[in-house]
Amino acid sequence: MGQKNQLWWDIPASESFLLNKKIYEIPEIQYKKTLDELIDLLSIKDKLNVQVRRLSLGERMKMEIIAALLHNPKIVFLDEPTIGLDVISQSKIRDFVKYYNEKYKTTFLLTSHYMHDIQALCKRVHVIHKGKSLYDGEFEDLVNRVNPKRKLIFEFSTTPPQKGIETLIEKYTFRINETILRAELPDQELTQLVSELFQLGTPATITLEDLPVEDTMRSFFTQPEKFL
Repeated sequence: MGQKNQLWWDIPASESFLLNKKIYEIPEIQYKKTLDELIDLLSIKDKLNVQVRRLSLGERMKMEIIAALLHNPKIVFLDEPTIGLDVISQSKIRDFVKYYNEKYKTTFLLTSHYMHDIQALCKRVHVIHKGKSLYDGEFEDLVNRVNPKRKLIFEFSTTPPQKGIETLIEKYTFRINETILRAELPDQELTQLVSELFQLGTPATITLEDLPVEDTMRSFFTQPEKFL
């Protein structure tokens, strides 16, 4: 499900659900139980009898998900499920997919160019570029292989000693502006740097961030052979 609609636009989604019930020969008790659970999880009960064409994009996507899951499939294909949705709707769709996968062990195959979806939902990824399979494995491993760095912002409570900073410059790559030091380094180097920064002075704040996944994957697709 995703970019091709399985719901009839001129009738309410509830009537399309009944059609799916007949097609998949879903027993009445199972149908009602599954439908009630799905509309409750997706908070869409008040829209069941509204023409599909009158629903918002987010509401239509929720109805499409219900239609796809009514017969309790073992595998579900999701094609760009959050494209065009607002931030809140995107989050709700992701939360639902994650919950449903954990509860029912349903396998979701997600095709997407949207890194936030992949990062939030996928442990394993299969990367295809220009018709060729480039990678099949853990998403986190791929990210760490392409860009193993993290971002550090270390703010001293007072101006650090110049001699100490000069010593660190010989060992690490970073930028410092008066009391604020910024660095992008692999975890091991970052840990060592933080330890030595504590010896120079008391921090006012410390921030550690992962680098944007979009930037990492952009680097990968620009020169995939460099990382494989």
